[in-house]
Amino acid sequence: MRLVRALRGQFSVRKLNRRWRQMQALIKASEKSGPRWTVQVGTVLLCVVLFVYAYSNTLSAGYGPLAPSSPQHMHVLVTGCAGFIGSHASLRLLEDGHAVTCVDNFSRGNKGAVRAVKKAAKPGRFQFVEADLGHYHEVESIFKSTQVDLVVHFAAVAYVGESMANPVQYYHNITANTVHVVKAMQAADVRRLIYSSTCATYGNPEILPITELTPTLPINPYGKAKLAAEQVVRDYAASNPDFKAAVLRYFNVYGADPAGRLGEYPQPELRSQGRISGACFDAALGFIDSLTIMGTQFPTRDGTCVRDYVHVTDLVDAHVTVAGHPSHPPPPSSLS
Repeated sequence: MRLVRALRGQFSVRKLNRRWRQMQALIKASEKSGPRWTVQVGTVLLCVVLFVYAYSNTLSAGYGPLAPSSPQHMHVLVTGCAGFIGSHASLRLLEDGHAVTCVDNFSRGNKGAVRAVKKAAKPGRFQFVEADLGHYHEVESIFKSTQVDLVVHFAAVAYVGESMANPVQYYHNITANTVHVVKAMQAADVRRLIYSSTCATYGNPEILPITELTPTLPINPYGKAKLAAEQVVRDYAASNPDFKAAVLRYFNVYGADPAGRLGEYPQPELRSQGRISGACFDAALGFIDSLTIMGTQFPTRDGTCVRDYVHVTDLVDAHVTVAGHPSHPPPPSSLS
């Protein structure tokens, strides 16, 4: 099964077709220059080489229980680990001695981020599973096989403008997939969860600063989907006294790993919807012609908005702190 998963993760149909054409060309060339048994042996050897290459180069090559560095540490499952925040959190958890199982489908994440995390991991402390949280039976299998102690659920699409253009995608990816995660946790008897939410759940509050007591009145599908997912977590906690969770609502996250191992690497087609920090660097490096500042109607000197920012390493610190102290029922925490 590990080999099957490896091949599935490594080879696309296009790659397989290309490899097959290369093999056919090699066979035809060999038939002209040598006996048939030589061709058969050569074909078998070529197949073996291709299979070994696929198995050794895939990020996802099977999964199972992992052992943390000591009984005081945990086996943590991180969803969305190929993303900006998820990759930084995975790296920190590994550095702190925890074992980490990462799950991502690369619909928005970056394979380079997973490779960087894997490179920093000690043997037997890290595994990556390429999977889609929208496929429940696959998610359930992962949870039952890995025997994790804690889930940190980052995986989500996260662009306000896109959510308004395609709200169904956001409710499916955020709310429905969170149902799958919680349901799989229930099936595997995993009792601790940290849920990654957003300040978009507050909408446009009338009173500042925002606190955890500020009313949640989201104004776009992204914020509404996140708030609905929060409610899934709370309702499940209310029905299960042994379940402990934390809900963290972030404001604008920026920055990178101080050692330079990780950063923010959005997919090219999504760069225009990325964070202001990334847009500034893109403009400075010449990837885009200019930096566009949105909004002129705000009550500031030049009409542009003032936003709160939190560095990704500070945000990860909050997750690590909360990881040891989830609660029942899970209260929201605003991080800015």
